[in-house]
Amino acid sequence: MSDAEMEAMRKAVTDLNMTVGRLAGTVETMVLEFRSERESSAKSRKGVYQALEEVRREQHRVANEVKSTAARVERMEPAVDDYNRRQVQLETGGKLARAAWWIGGFVMFAAVWIVSNWEKITGAFRGWGGR
Repeated sequence: MSDAEMEAMRKAVTDLNMTVGRLAGTVETMVLEFRSERESSAKSRKGVYQALEEVRREQHRVANEVKSTAARVERMEPAVDDYNRRQVQLETGGKLARAAWWIGGFVMFAAVWIVSNWEKITGAFRGWGGR
């Protein structure tokens, strides 16, 4: 083989080595990125699972609070119904008392008028009776 052929072969081998080296570097970089992405995904999934677990716990706590509140409201219902019934009774009693005051006032007025005009009233009855 001549020197020119040897030199061409060396150059071809060197170019081939450089290409293989670049390819190996690229593959190593891809492997590192893949591992990094896999670790990142695992951490992300772990975070999602932890967040879901916390949401589940919070949902359980809220459900218990709702049940507790519903039980308290059910226990309060008779007292609220009683209060409402008494409010209606008080309102009705107030109306009746106001009516009684009006009627009592009218009766008092009529009694005072009758007493103050008793002589005239009896005189009128006597006059109608012929006495």
